Amino acid sequence: MNQHLCLCLILSALLALGARARTYAGVTIAGTVLDREGKPAPGVTVAPLLAAGPERKTDVQGHFTLTINTGQPRGAKGLLHPIIARDLERNLAATLEFEEDADNVTLPQGGDTNITIRLGERALSQPGASDSKRSKLVGAILGPDGKPAPNVIVSLFPFLAYAQTHTDYQGRFALTAEPIPAGYGVSQRVLIARDLERGLAAALDLEEDATNADLRLSPGLTLAGRVTDANGHAISNAQARLLFRTDRRTSALGQLVRADDEGRFEIKALPPGRHYSVTVFARGFGQDLHDVDTPEAGGRRLELEPFQLLAADQRIAGVVLDADEKPVAAARVAVLGEKQPLLNSRTDSEGRFSVDKVCPGPIRISAFGSADGASGYANAEGGDTNITVRLSSSRGIAMPGAAPAAASLHGKPLPELALLGLAPADAPQGQPLLILLLDAEQRPCRRALRLLTEQAASLKKQGLGVVILQAGAMTDEAFAAWKQETAPPFPVGRFKDPPEKACSAWGATGLPWLILADKSHRVAAEGFALDDLEGQLARLGKDR
Repeated sequence: MNQHLCLCLILSALLALGARARTYAGVTIAGTVLDREGKPAPGVTVAPLLAAGPERKTDVQGHFTLTINTGQPRGAKGLLHPIIARDLERNLAATLEFEEDADNVTLPQGGDTNITIRLGERALSQPGASDSKRSKLVGAILGPDGKPAPNVIVSLFPFLAYAQTHTDYQGRFALTAEPIPAGYGVSQRVLIARDLERGLAAALDLEEDATNADLRLSPGLTLAGRVTDANGHAISNAQARLLFRTDRRTSALGQLVRADDEGRFEIKALPPGRHYSVTVFARGFGQDLHDVDTPEAGGRRLELEPFQLLAADQRIAGVVLDADEKPVAAARVAVLGEKQPLLNSRTDSEGRFSVDKVCPGPIRISAFGSADGASGYANAEGGDTNITVRLSSSRGIAMPGAAPAAASLHGKPLPELALLGLAPADAPQGQPLLILLLDAEQRPCRRALRLLTEQAASLKKQGLGVVILQAGAMTDEAFAAWKQETAPPFPVGRFKDPPEKACSAWGATGLPWLILADKSHRVAAEGFALDDLEGQLARLGKDR
């Protein structure tokens, strides 16, 4: 999903600490945020990263108290949503992810905690990035009258390291531009300025090596919406999150906005002529998302289509089994789906899981083994209580359901790529071709794509074409959002058939699945590991 996928990008660029936790329908946690020197950090924003809930700022002693809606039944064992702490003035951040088998933080059964989060314990950029790879962006923000604009929020998109600050009394600003982590591809940087008090805004597409930028504010746009339940009744506790979009990426912009008693909300001071998404969620309900393409002219108020949230009044339950049909204890279980809340849990000692507060309708259950990295998924409906998720640790994730036997494609021509939305130029004849079948919602598949992306330049030099085929079940909206957020440097196609049928037709017994074809696009190898790619290319000999 759009929200889920863009927040995963933020997680990958931040520090994650671990702790074993017991979750509740509503859990209050408390603790202290320290700076790099170990001193209390006042004025730092602390909030749940993926769950609904308010943001809080640390007091003068760095203390905070935060209540999280976990979506878990009271007293059930499970996983708390990650907590994020952000010091926007000094461009520092850290996340706290509650994991099993960690000994640095403990969340007692009663919910009272003494959590410590240290900002900037590791660089916010990709591992191994040196200070020399970071660049400084400085400039000035002017009002419509050409005079300096003080106290304007200035942000640098994409927001992988929370590069945000305020202008000083002379309208000046300075931002540290973090390098884009490996695996995310090239992304356009955009400088965004917002004067919330006066409703002014501006945005500028930056050159790759830009170190100076000035912006002149003009009247911004206001996005207005109303949130209701399935019966059209206003939801007063709803919150809206704004996402800024380009053709290649999506990131959250600004703070959460809360609806009033009539379910109405406004998001002000937005640069016109840009693309946005608005995600709305509320405690006890699922979520809804609208994409918004705004006009070039500012100073307008755009009324969005109503947001309708489904009541999260269903329960799902099931069991996670390994490849030998044995229950898997302490497996992480994640719940995703269109209009569904983002929830997670862990299996008990018998491999069973139970998740309350889900909505009616389709649900994707993803499960991850706690030790061997095995993964699996299953499709379900809200209210299903007899779900079985089978994990596979060989070559990725086994497809659910009774799939027909997959026939090998070795030595055969590739199936028709045009049927998957690809043009002839995406896979030209006379060039060897590597195809990656994946499910974008599964961790091993995302890792395979990331590793392949890191080799994109080298593979191009070798004359190898690469095509990505999405084989997992995914809505049109989620597929479009994933392509924007992930921005793979390769052509992407998509199967319309159910996953098991699609994989069987292409000879795949699991995902991710690699296929290597020669210059005539006849399959030379299939089902091999990515680290064996060089060896497979060498075997092509003269056909490379």
